Amino acid sequence: MKNKRKHTRLPFEMSATVIFASGFSCTGLTKNISFSGMYVECAELPMVRPGEPCSAALTLTGTDSVPLKFHCEVVHGYGTMVALKFTSQENDEYFERFLNLIIVSSPDPEAFRDELRKNPVFPD
Repeated sequence: MKNKRKHTRLPFEMSATVIFASGFSCTGLTKNISFSGMYVECAELPMVRPGEPCSAALTLTGTDSVPLKFHCEVVHGYGTMVALKFTSQENDEYFERFLNLIIVSSPDPEAFRDELRKNPVFPD
């Protein structure tokens, strides 16, 4: 089976709050993250459908930094886990910091930089 992902997943824990179109919100931790999405585990998760719009705010665990906000769509969800695809973000400066955090946290920063050059997160 061919991997269809444009961006490599990186095991990484950040605090994430997800607000679904229904108005339900959950707070949990990312289990992995990439330039284009994330996998989040919440204590409680409503029934979600692929393609459902939502928003997410990410904060480094243990910090009081300003959250990075994304507009997302559900890829899949089951139990207490939900996979989200980023569709846009709200702050260019913080988004650049997010990209750099992924790059420096990766096992091969140069490969992640190259991946980002070849596959921009939000192509024009």
